[in-house]
Amino acid sequence: MIKTAKTIYLLVTFLTGFGLSTASFGQDGTPDFTGYWMWLPHEEFRMRLWGPEPGEIGGLPLNEKAINAAMTFDPNDYYKPENQCRNHGAAYVMRAPFARQFLYEDTDTLLIRIELEAQERKIYLDGRLPSSEEHTGLGHSVGNWKNEILTVTTTHMTPYYHRRNGVPYSENAVMTEHFLLHDSNYLTIVTKVDDPEYLSEPLVRSISFKKLPDTYADQFNFEYDCEIIEWEGGAPGRGLQ
Repeated sequence: MIKTAKTIYLLVTFLTGFGLSTASFGQDGTPDFTGYWMWLPHEEFRMRLWGPEPGEIGGLPLNEKAINAAMTFDPNDYYKPENQCRNHGAAYVMRAPFARQFLYEDTDTLLIRIELEAQERKIYLDGRLPSSEEHTGLGHSVGNWKNEILTVTTTHMTPYYHRRNGVPYSENAVMTEHFLLHDSNYLTIVTKVDDPEYLSEPLVRSISFKKLPDTYADQFNFEYDCEIIEWEGGAPGRGLQ
């Protein structure tokens, strides 16, 4: 899986020098990502849906520090009151099994609205710098087009996990995503995370989505009603939700 993703990443890097001819284009001449997209389950289905088992860290280029952190991670942390309503971070949330809506806030800002968690990523297409050095869960994302491929670089992310069983990334991690549209109906995102604090080499993976009809707007569940409950401890179960 990881070797395949690295091969795809190298191919994407190569393709940025050439045009793609199968995409649907918007009025500005760039591929049209707008609309609703559903995740395809053929990539890490169990990891993304039910979650990995504690200590399941195979296939990731982790250094010793990351391995120690993952192997000593207490899944009960998710159930502590201060963490119960915490949303997934940027380097994980695009892999979550939810639908997404792509739309433009304005000509310089592409929005990605993520179902169920009601998170909204903003990708700035004008190269703007962060307004401060503050880190947030979704970080600061800047995108640019080159030959029909959108490349997005995200920095200023607060620490979170690559997997729900405690495989960490740090506040200094940098995520690079390549968005590729195929025949207007399929979207692939090839992601590379650089994080020398926890990774022995870049982590490269891919995810794919299929376009949904516009009528999906009637069932798009963009809300996050989280109620903190009392929890007295104990095993949280297999899913590591």
